[in-house]
Amino acid sequence: MADMSKKVTVLEVNNDGSLRIPAHVLRELRFHPRQAVVVEAQRDVLVLRPVHVKRLRRIGEVLKSVLKDVEWEEIERSRQDQTYPQVREYGV
Repeated sequence: MADMSKKVTVLEVNNDGSLRIPAHVLRELRFHPRQAVVVEAQRDVLVLRPVHVKRLRRIGEVLKSVLKDVEWEEIERSRQDQTYPQVREYGV
């Protein structure tokens, strides 16, 4: 992958509040048309991450098949059992 840390592209916010990321930048990041992307704001930085929808769907299918006979309350109890002691103690 190209070293994007040394490349800077200045963008202007459009009147509707959107940003248009140039195609060459998207290609270098290996994003493709219609791909889902997570946009995360970290202080004054935007982080873009690809969402691998097919992988997420497959994970969902596996979880549904494995957990088909499990009740939600059982999952909640198990999750609470795994909570860090400090969280239970302070209710954080």
